Amino acid sequence: MVPEILVLGTAISSRVLKTSEGVAARNPGALVVVAVPEVETWKFADSGYEVLAQGEEQLPFASVEMDRLIGERDFREIVLPVGVPRGSLMGAARWVWTTPDQSWLLDGSVVRLRARSAIAAALVLVTVLGWWPLSLLQRLSYAADGLGVVLGGLVARCRPRQAARGAGGNVCHVIPSLGTGGTQRQVVEYLRRSGPGQPVHLIALFDSNDRFLRELEHSGINPVILARGCRTSRLGRAAVRFLPNTTALIALTARLRSSRPSCVVSWLFQANVVAAPAARLADVPRVVSSVRGMSTWKSWPGFRRWWYWPADRLTAPLNDVIFANSRAAAKDFVRWMRLPGLPVEVVPNGLDIDALLAAPFTDARQRHGLPSGVPVLLTVGRLSFEKDQETLLRSCARLATRMQRWHLFVVGHGVLETRLRQLAEDLGLHAQVTFTGRVDDPQSYYRAATLFVLSSRIEGLPNALIEAQIFGVTAVTTDCGGAGDVVDDCQTGRVVPIGDVDALARNIEGLLRENETRAVMGRAAAEASRGKFDVQAMVDSIDKLSGRTVPAGDQMG
Repeated sequence: MVPEILVLGTAISSRVLKTSEGVAARNPGALVVVAVPEVETWKFADSGYEVLAQGEEQLPFASVEMDRLIGERDFREIVLPVGVPRGSLMGAARWVWTTPDQSWLLDGSVVRLRARSAIAAALVLVTVLGWWPLSLLQRLSYAADGLGVVLGGLVARCRPRQAARGAGGNVCHVIPSLGTGGTQRQVVEYLRRSGPGQPVHLIALFDSNDRFLRELEHSGINPVILARGCRTSRLGRAAVRFLPNTTALIALTARLRSSRPSCVVSWLFQANVVAAPAARLADVPRVVSSVRGMSTWKSWPGFRRWWYWPADRLTAPLNDVIFANSRAAAKDFVRWMRLPGLPVEVVPNGLDIDALLAAPFTDARQRHGLPSGVPVLLTVGRLSFEKDQETLLRSCARLATRMQRWHLFVVGHGVLETRLRQLAEDLGLHAQVTFTGRVDDPQSYYRAATLFVLSSRIEGLPNALIEAQIFGVTAVTTDCGGAGDVVDDCQTGRVVPIGDVDALARNIEGLLRENETRAVMGRAAAEASRGKFDVQAMVDSIDKLSGRTVPAGDQMG
């Protein structure tokens, strides 16, 4: 058997790569496996090592995900590179200290340590002397970065709007990243169906995992990742690290000046507050922004920044038109902006319904060893604060006291996976809840589902809820913004108050017991989704808003 050595992405990517090369040189017959956060995986694509994504932005030390990785593979050694840290290593120190049976190596440029106590002490020292000062600098830089965005909006507001150039040119779409997300899926669906006419280009401001990047490249679309171009120098790397949005605004302005598009369309808040001023400063004649969710999160503790509201307020008037994906998101944005007369149009999400229904699938029940007669509850989404899977788990704990035969599939991954898994254990649900992680075939789970449940705090227009309805799965959802645009209460599902554990449990129980009612609602949901969420209708609406000209008779069906 080929020995395997795991190298963890505890330092910046250049140091991790250098460490991996040293490990491979010292162990010529071994398989080197590199585990890094999702946002870093693209940097290792051509490394020749097996790359595993662990966590989104930080490695989840001493977590269920990491324990699963270690348990599934027989690693001869786990190597922790020492360099500029990617995050606090306190968790790694605790993990090393409490795992006596594992063989560890702390690999620095000067020293290598194998004793657990010495490694744990060194990791604490790196955190205190490296990560804490770096974090303080990062916090200060984020405040300065926000000031740069606000000043960019002020300067752009002082510049006169350019007259439209008429037909010709191209349309440039701007998005924060191509990481996993519902908005990214909508952009991909649009670009794949943009058809002939004015060319369409895509710019992602920042790096991410490459799931959608690969999909676009296979369709002949080559997005530009703006941050990668900025990192060609040491100064550029520092600018992206400490002043990401200001750097993106400057770089995007320069690119738009050289490409001279006829219209810029931005998606999501971070792109909106960068693209609108960049477009005005680059003399782009038409600017369109897209609101994809509720603005509530911008005022949540832990999420809010001082500059969010002034940046939104300054950049919104730079647009010729703003469109939202739901009526709730449109109304919420106007309230957040405190501009009652601000015109916001509604363009619902569009999905390729026929392709989704025709996608190959496997038996998800059989995959997880679940008997065919057990009712399946399903939720799909990132495991994060706004999705509030905690409320769902607490509702299931109450359901367990009333009904014994059911099973919950939690499809998705995210920063709260370890906490949610622990909560399921604490609630006594370990045998009735399966966390699947990220899956590439959600259609297999929709087809296995008896009932779909969405417990979110906020949503713009939840794609997972739409997809469930397309498959004829009746849903119970919280009244979280755009969910009301998807589920017609008592007709295609049930809508309950946000955070109401008991109401969620009662409605889940009721629909599990009422087989005929659930079947009627499911059929109504499948029929309604075809009329409301057609992908070509979305494409045509965005083309119209962006002023993109498509030759008559060439629209794609």
